[in-house]
Amino acid sequence: QSLCQKQYILNRLRGTAEMISINHPAFFGGYSPSDFRYLTGYDLLEVLNGYRNSIPHWDSALSAGKPAFLMADDDMHVIADPREPSRRLTVINAPDNRSQSIYAALRTGRAYGVEMKMPKGETYDRKALRLDNLARVQIITVSGDSLKISLNKKVLEFRFFGQNGKMLAKAGKSSSAVYLLQPSDTYVRTVILFSTAHDREGTTYYLNPVMRTPDGKRPIMTAAVVDTRSTWVKRIIGFGTLLFLLINGLVLRRRFRKR
Repeated sequence: QSLCQKQYILNRLRGTAEMISINHPAFFGGYSPSDFRYLTGYDLLEVLNGYRNSIPHWDSALSAGKPAFLMADDDMHVIADPREPSRRLTVINAPDNRSQSIYAALRTGRAYGVEMKMPKGETYDRKALRLDNLARVQIITVSGDSLKISLNKKVLEFRFFGQNGKMLAKAGKSSSAVYLLQPSDTYVRTVILFSTAHDREGTTYYLNPVMRTPDGKRPIMTAAVVDTRSTWVKRIIGFGTLLFLLINGLVLRRRFRKR
């Protein structure tokens, strides 16, 4: 599919759903990171998936000013296979589990993704215990020039990323961190690493980004606009080429018959 075809599909879907999520864009190369410099009309991007992560695609969208918020899930196919579930999940900050509350939280970025490395031979009971003991994000605020993050447990490391996925800073072992926003930062997203009993970097949190805007409000994902002039130029060239081939085909056919 071309970029235009992908945008056309999103436009067609827009009126059929409460929200649109582009699922595992990295899978089979369905989307390239550069596509997300231009694509509009979606709400969420499945950044963490049981088969493929799409972090470069996410950074491309954010670097282009698109408020693309994160989704994370297992993409589980066989519930009886304990190796499939509880590897990636979305933690949503909503007051209740009504659909409109969930939509509102996802639409405004009040969620984060969790990626976990599963110990070999882990049972469902052990999974449940591990999920119950996950660290909780308690505070994410921007005060003046400072992005402040606090959790209820000590972490291995905080990592801050910005424009084009560049790492901006790190913070060591603590339950909280502060990043001083720079004038050049268009957005900042935070990755938090935790050590587990089985792996030094066994669990990773991906927070939705803090994005800079002129008025301090949530960025708006602008709608794609059809370039009418270029469209008609391409149509004229395309139909002209087709007509040229048909006429030449007929002429050559007549010459062949005469011979």
